[in-house]
Amino acid sequence: MYYVIFGIPVAVVFAVAQIIICKKTEKKAIRLVPFFITLGIIAALCLLITDSVSGFLAQYIDWGVLALIVYLVVGAIGSVTGTAAGWIIWLIKNKIGGNR
Repeated sequence: MYYVIFGIPVAVVFAVAQIIICKKTEKKAIRLVPFFITLGIIAALCLLITDSVSGFLAQYIDWGVLALIVYLVVGAIGSVTGTAAGWIIWLIKNKIGGNR
């Protein structure tokens, strides 16, 4: 339940940010900023997991590290979902409305 409480607002924030960015700019590189942020979250998650797995093999893993991994996983899923939803909504509105 707590994962949903954290994941849904992250998805909504990324979807709204993606829609606003797509409306305001014509440059494709700037439209991909939420996608790049999502890739950064996933990269941080991968680095943390590889570091904690190597630490786990040597010693015990800390509960704080596990909590951080869970929050990064939920944040990554929420940001991917929000970014995709924002792109889909913007493309549908752009195609139906005909505005750019």
